[in-house]
Amino acid sequence: MALVASAFKSILIGQMASNGMTGSYDPQLADAISQGVTVYILSVPICIQTVDSGQLGAGTGSSKVFGINQGILFPLMQGQFASEGLLGTFGTGGPLPNAISSAFSIWFNANNQTQTFHSGVGNGVGVGQVVNLDPSLMSSSIMSFMPGDGILGQYAPNVARAVGQSIVPHMLSAGRVVTPISGGGTVPGGGSGQGKII
Repeated sequence: MALVASAFKSILIGQMASNGMTGSYDPQLADAISQGVTVYILSVPICIQTVDSGQLGAGTGSSKVFGINQGILFPLMQGQFASEGLLGTFGTGGPLPNAISSAFSIWFNANNQTQTFHSGVGNGVGVGQVVNLDPSLMSSSIMSFMPGDGILGQYAPNVARAVGQSIVPHMLSAGRVVTPISGGGTVPGGGSGQGKII
């Protein structure tokens, strides 16, 4: 599997409906958020960094990011909605932050993959984390899809900022990777690796 915006959108629409959000613009909001988040994550060329051990050489790895947790992301998102002045029923009241945090966690955990390259270790394991993501760039990516989806309200930028300012810090603090490395090597050694989420 890999990250696909349409899958995120489908889950998000379902989560919005289960949280009582069935308005005419909810699918468009779901589209803007899912497109913006997906495009941003996939655009970052190096967002995984590992410390490797095994046999010296050069290798590649493929794994998943783990540690993304809706129970942690939801209160972070509620706090960001509050700091953006989104205090209404669908803001800090819960339905929208709950729907987004739940949908993101389900989608990302089920579909993310990592692709890494390791310059010091040819066979072994790399242990690392998510790096180099920028909340403001994710927010900008979300905002870039809103006009095309007809999301033009005065609080649209606030929603985009709240989402980016909660998802990215959670990924940076909780996103971990353990990846097997293959490619050759017989002498024990260590090194580092880097890669991306696909």
